[in-house]
Amino acid sequence: MPNGSEQFNAIWCKNDEERSAVWGWARDDFDKRQNELQTQGFRLKKLNAFVLPNGREHFNAIWCKNNEERPAVWGWARNDFDKHQEELQAQGFRLEELNAFVLPNGREHFNAIWCKSNEEKPAVWGWARDDFDKHQEELQAQGFRLEELNTFVLPNGREHFNAIWCKNNEERPTVWGWTRADFDKQQAELQTQGYSLLRISAYVP
Repeated sequence: MPNGSEQFNAIWCKNDEERSAVWGWARDDFDKRQNELQTQGFRLKKLNAFVLPNGREHFNAIWCKNNEERPAVWGWARNDFDKHQEELQAQGFRLEELNAFVLPNGREHFNAIWCKSNEEKPAVWGWARDDFDKHQEELQAQGFRLEELNTFVLPNGREHFNAIWCKNNEERPTVWGWTRADFDKQQAELQTQGYSLLRISAYVP
């Protein structure tokens, strides 16, 4: 982007749930806000980050008020995230939100939210396109459908995929890595068939 400014994507819905949200917040400000809301009974529902040309990460987040135990991490290095995921998985937690961003040093950092569930929810992160495509095909055949999907790009120009699946019989068309023109056409066709967007994200190859 010529001016290096951030651009936002958003989806709204009407409900009576008590929510709080921030966007484009620096790490220190976000950390402080998270601590305040946590003590007030709010839990992270959605979380992602982006990096501006100055190399600083900024956070977008949505909280909702509930008593559910929802561990969350942000800006974690891959090794630390892998270890924490393994520990929480053993305690019965499943990934609910998962995305990554890349700092100027070329290393990916992960944001994630878990919730306690007996539901089988396979997840992958940092997978190359070919590996992701194959895994998606295998899980699709087993009755799993994509629930979360996002991509980050490393300095070598290769895209890497993060994804969470859940098992259901719902028909959920999905695409990834599509150009704008192809996406617009597919969206228009699916809209006429009664489909509405459930998740959407973008990346720059």
